[in-house]
Amino acid sequence: TNEGEQAYCKLSWQLTSKDRLSGTYTTDPTDISGSTSNITLNTLNISGNFSQGIGFDMSDNGNITQNIIRTGGGQDAYGINLTSSLYNDVRGNNVTTNGTNGTGLTSNAWGIYLTVSSNNTVVNNTVVTSGNGTSQNYGVYLLTSVGNRVEANTISTNGSSDNHGIFLQTTAN
Repeated sequence: TNEGEQAYCKLSWQLTSKDRLSGTYTTDPTDISGSTSNITLNTLNISGNFSQGIGFDMSDNGNITQNIIRTGGGQDAYGINLTSSLYNDVRGNNVTTNGTNGTGLTSNAWGIYLTVSSNNTVVNNTVVTSGNGTSQNYGVYLLTSVGNRVEANTISTNGSSDNHGIFLQTTAN
């Protein structure tokens, strides 16, 4: 791209015996999301100074299992983020999010975040969130989501006046 222009890349990683990474470039970040299904992310170690570890956007019937995820340093920190996604299995992950961005400003930390996502399973995960001030530190956060199963998770939230192990907002079943 020319100086001053921005480009974005949507990456897809096919986890098989012949791992394959492919990318689609665009100048509009809204083109990054799309319908995908049957994605499996298993036993990955994701750690860094970024705001999101694993994100599914309009992804259905996937598996996010036995991963180690450490995020922090961004304005807000998400360990696992499912948006408009159905029938995914989030199981046995170890997630640590740190919403403290180093500037002393309030930043949110969400371990596992589901928004407009239904019929997903979130079980046997270990989640630790930390932040500062009045930030939201939610272990598992379901927003406008229906029919999800959340059970047997170990959750610790710390560092703000708004700590919740599991937080349900505009959510049913």
